[in-house]
Amino acid sequence: MRKFVFLVGLFAFAGLPALAQEGGSKDVSIEYSYVRANPATTGLPTFNANGGSASFAFNPRNFTVSRAKSAGITSARSAGRA
Repeated sequence: MRKFVFLVGLFAFAGLPALAQEGGSKDVSIEYSYVRANPATTGLPTFNANGGSASFAFNPRNFTVSRAKSAGITSARSAGRA
């Protein structure tokens, strides 16, 4: 019986952080990425890739979410090896 009471209390206290969640919220994110590939294998070109993404999320209530995300990457080959 003591184990049962302990487990019920443990589950009750473990769920308390969920009550601290906010109501509605808005999140905005902007990210940038850069990749430079310089392969050591002969015949493979060196290239750079620049890109980025942006996202927006809107949570008017705890159970609904609206989300949008956009991303793009562009690459360019280098003329020579560094």
